[in-house]
Amino acid sequence: MFSVFQPARRILYAPFLLICLLTGSCAEERIRFPEPQPSGTKADARLRKPFPGTYFNAEDSVWLLISEDNIRMSNHLVWESGKSEEGGFEGQFSVGKDSVKNIKIEVQSRGKGDSLDVDTHFEELVIDLNKGGVAKYYKGYYFLNTPIEGENAYRLRILQEEKHGVSMLSIQSDSVLHLLEKDGYLSKSEPENGEEEIWTLKPSRRQLRDLMKKGLFAGRIYFERQEPGGK
Repeated sequence: MFSVFQPARRILYAPFLLICLLTGSCAEERIRFPEPQPSGTKADARLRKPFPGTYFNAEDSVWLLISEDNIRMSNHLVWESGKSEEGGFEGQFSVGKDSVKNIKIEVQSRGKGDSLDVDTHFEELVIDLNKGGVAKYYKGYYFLNTPIEGENAYRLRILQEEKHGVSMLSIQSDSVLHLLEKDGYLSKSEPENGEEEIWTLKPSRRQLRDLMKKGLFAGRIYFERQEPGGK
């Protein structure tokens, strides 16, 4: 749980992940894959061992919860709803076009003056194999394809097994794509009325590996595996 107590006039700190969810400014929101990646690789009906388990990122206090059929990220190990104090405010809203991101914000006024106690909970469904998600294991990486609501396309993240946990790789910048704009496997829509450009990628497995080497999936968050009954 993320909590701060400071004057309301100051800018409240939030982890990068939460800012990304709130603003919708992540580069991955502008990139589409029309078919699950890598192409020509068989999809798994269930997430294979040893990936299922509970993981924790201590730097941002974020949990990664992996079962056989879905993966969730949350800043709370168990989803809980708190109660506001008398005279406080409790609100909940969702963000994200694909309806898989949930953020709950509770704001309570305490003491005198303009101080606020802000508690923020968020939970993101990274992939759900029972709701159209496609997971493909290839050369040591798990490619997590999540369908984008209302489109025949997928968002792509990558899970990599580490010695004591896993790393989640995500698209952090589209600058690599500008260098490859003339290549035939990607296209860019021209933005209109202030909208952001959308990239559509249909790479071969070799081209996808090349995109990884060039840094398209530069966003990396490491999660350490937690033993049962541990932290």
